Amino acid sequence: MSIYAIDKWSEDRDNKIIVHRSNEDMPFYILPNTDDGSDEWNEVQAWLDDGGSITDSLKWAADTAYLNKRANAYPPWEDQLDKIFHDGIDAWKADIQAVKDAHPKP
Repeated sequence: MSIYAIDKWSEDRDNKIIVHRSNEDMPFYILPNTDDGSDEWNEVQAWLDDGGSITDSLKWAADTAYLNKRANAYPPWEDQLDKIFHDGIDAWKADIQAVKDAHPKP
């Protein structure tokens, strides 16, 4: 068992890290990015003391997570076109803006 990378956790980048391990059933675990007194943190600290670093290679995941949430929240195209036909473009824009507001870009 050994650490092969440590990244910032995409869902809570300022407070958590994700430690990737090899040769283990659970290939990673999530920890606070500060000393929590655990054995896992001691292993992380040894990794850092030995020249390892916490990378930011998961940044793309954090930066694009909103895309799937938005895509799933938008109504189907048929319903959107029906909304425009019956209620006008401004009503459609309001519906679309509500989805964008609920799932903003980072």
